[in-house]
Amino acid sequence: MTNLNLNLQASVRNAKLVEASVLTNIALKSKAHWGYDQQFMADCVEELSQSKEKLARENFVYRVAEFDGQVVGFSILENTHLRDISLDALFIDPEFIGFGIGKQLFCDVVEQAKSYRAESITVQSDPNAEGFYLAMGMTLSSKLESGSIPGRMLPTLNLQLT
Repeated sequence: MTNLNLNLQASVRNAKLVEASVLTNIALKSKAHWGYDQQFMADCVEELSQSKEKLARENFVYRVAEFDGQVVGFSILENTHLRDISLDALFIDPEFIGFGIGKQLFCDVVEQAKSYRAESITVQSDPNAEGFYLAMGMTLSSKLESGSIPGRMLPTLNLQLT
């Protein structure tokens, strides 16, 4: 699909347990989009893999963006029982990056967090996604070392909802 700076209108809904492998595929393709080498990607497989068991966890909300019958992105909210909800993941299929689906999914994340009466959303981001989150109104609160790759610094961003 060629990006002509068009905004596509996706529908956003709760993920289905049977979509776990689709979400894993999107996460891996989206991460690889940034040009990471094979070793880095191999190190990320476990962390990015989704399963029916993960999708069924309490206090987690999996949402998908669907366009023309195809899942093209997803988000995961974690700790929905807390006042500071964590955005555990937000991935867009690389073929659909730049069409406004990430923004649409992020707006859904905010609405979901508000529905849980959260006061803030925190995300530990891939460095390549930091600009996106800043554009969505989040502020950089710190940079922390990755738990899986020593020396790699990951931005932590926050959005106050109240």
